[in-house]
Amino acid sequence: MSSASTGRVLRHLPGDSPIHRMWAGTKILWAPIVGSAIAFSISWRAIGLGWVAVIAIFMVAKLPRGVIPIPPRILLIGVGISFGLALLSNDEPEIYGIGVGGIADLARFLCFAWMMTALALLIGWTTRLDDLAAALDRLLRPTRRLRVPVDEVSTIITMAVRSVPLVADEMRTLLAARRLRPQDPAQPWADQGVDIGVALVVSTFRRAREMGRTLASRGGVSRPPADRHHIGRIDVAAAVVGAAMIGFVIVAT
Repeated sequence: MSSASTGRVLRHLPGDSPIHRMWAGTKILWAPIVGSAIAFSISWRAIGLGWVAVIAIFMVAKLPRGVIPIPPRILLIGVGISFGLALLSNDEPEIYGIGVGGIADLARFLCFAWMMTALALLIGWTTRLDDLAAALDRLLRPTRRLRVPVDEVSTIITMAVRSVPLVADEMRTLLAARRLRPQDPAQPWADQGVDIGVALVVSTFRRAREMGRTLASRGGVSRPPADRHHIGRIDVAAAVVGAAMIGFVIVAT
């Protein structure tokens, strides 16, 4: 990924659009519920409808195009290899005597996975971290009667979301540092990937230890701020659109 796009992964981008003003809990519920309905169908019509929703949300949120991350080259290479392996399945239907069923299934799965990734990115770009923690605490509040550690769960989820851009930045730093090091032409390509993976894991654990120490020095896990957001017309409109999409998916299948 480029430095500009990597730095904005799941980071809040200030704005005053209807998507920014929407309650964080509505976004948290909308994406998995609608995504689950599309996953049960996993048809091209349902996936296409999901992408229409993604594009519409992106436009309503008035986000700049520069925030869209550029896939790394290794990911594109992996996708190309996957399509080559899928072609070997030779499943029906056939085109000019070549079975393309495996390629169609893989393409459908990738389009759905990227759609859900795009929804997650939209939530991160349009939702402040404090609002996310407060909404999670409000949504999980009924489970307190079951002795579920709501404060801890909300904090863990919030910190996991916050750690995604940190890991992306760490990956970018590791790749930049490796380019500056003298390269051994005799080292196999697989060994280079292992070295980068081990360095990323070690760096991630170091970051986690630092965050844990910082959290402990501040008194441990504290309850998120109270969620004072009132359900408004934007949230109702999102619920209606989500219900309509689910109904369309059910009817279309």
